[in-house]
Amino acid sequence: MRRTASSTALPDIIGGTLLFLVGLAFLVGGTGYGLRTVGGQLEPGAMPFLAGCLLAVLGPAIAITAGRPGERTAQARSPAAPSGSSAGPSEEHPDPGSASEEAHGHDTTTAGDDPDASVDRPRRSLMLFALTAVAVAAITWIDIFVVLSALVIAVLVFFERVRLWKAFTTAVVLSLLCYLVFAVLLGVPLPTVL
Repeated sequence: MRRTASSTALPDIIGGTLLFLVGLAFLVGGTGYGLRTVGGQLEPGAMPFLAGCLLAVLGPAIAITAGRPGERTAQARSPAAPSGSSAGPSEEHPDPGSASEEAHGHDTTTAGDDPDASVDRPRRSLMLFALTAVAVAAITWIDIFVVLSALVIAVLVFFERVRLWKAFTTAVVLSLLCYLVFAVLLGVPLPTVL
């Protein structure tokens, strides 16, 4: 069954809409914690507010650009017919666009070559969204840096298939950077339990 460009764009449209809604929730929720003190210092609600603004802009951008021709629609095209068939280009006369795409480093694999092909993507997206929601809820009981590290390790190991030691190193470096930027440099009070 041949997939159309609109059916391959549907996950991006749904994802962009979800990002927009989550961004709005962060934007509204961040204002409840305050954005700036009288002295001009950032309050705890400033970072969720700014993240919400970013998501509220990027979500619709993803949804709007989902239907445009590009890599995704190129992947959705059916493979060329076998040599000698009049339905598609033969090996003697290859598609003029394919050689240039390979030469410029573009991914020319089809959806059938991807082990996480379109059937599995919605499930993986929902699992990632649920994992993130659990991590956000866990911040209430567990230190934010521990939760952030655990989330990064889980995403890198289970979704991106990165080796455990690389995921652990990335999580530690990311947590240290977040601590230095937000707690030390910006002076933003972060929620801590420990």
